[in-house]
Amino acid sequence: MNTPFIKPLIWITSIIAIALVVWGILRIPRVSLPKPVTISTVQQPTLGSPTASVHIVAFEDLKCGNCQRYTTTLFPTIKKEYIDTGIVQYTIVLLAFIPGSIPAANAALCLYHQNPSYFFPFVDYLYQHQPSEETDWATIATLLQFAQASVPKADQNTLSNCIFTGQYTDTLNNNLQLAGKVMTQIATPTIYVNGVIVQPLTLERMRNLINAAREKN
Repeated sequence: MNTPFIKPLIWITSIIAIALVVWGILRIPRVSLPKPVTISTVQQPTLGSPTASVHIVAFEDLKCGNCQRYTTTLFPTIKKEYIDTGIVQYTIVLLAFIPGSIPAANAALCLYHQNPSYFFPFVDYLYQHQPSEETDWATIATLLQFAQASVPKADQNTLSNCIFTGQYTDTLNNNLQLAGKVMTQIATPTIYVNGVIVQPLTLERMRNLINAAREKN
């Protein structure tokens, strides 16, 4: 059987198929992102490089069960892949609207103002050992135990007095007002990547928004 034209024909067919695939990809419309919102993060606890082109802002309530799940499942990957590598700067804005959560948020902010390096280890430990959202667990005694376990160099007396007096309650009220301006409905956790809300809150969606922000910059 004479087949001198079979190989060229296969090559031509392959080239056409590849061209059609590329053409199809180019015709896929870009996902339109919502208009980014402006979020002031001055004096809010922050991790990562201050020169990072991508800024993630997380609104959280320390009694929030969904915040606990987010912090113990998604956040470690974000930290490893993007924060620790200098790609992302990461800020937490603490809210305290769940009943009984004000002491926990105050404790975290008290530690932050003692030493900024105390904040994230305390919050991480708290989420790892967070009791049920329905229980009134955020007592001074429990919070001092969490602090002792996570940041043993923190001044316990200063922390106890800070929690007791509710020293950062005004800050928490201001954070709640900020959340009210940014969100249509206050909920936690709510995460923004360069001002664009992460919906749905999945690792894939966060990666897509981070990559889109990097390409834009």
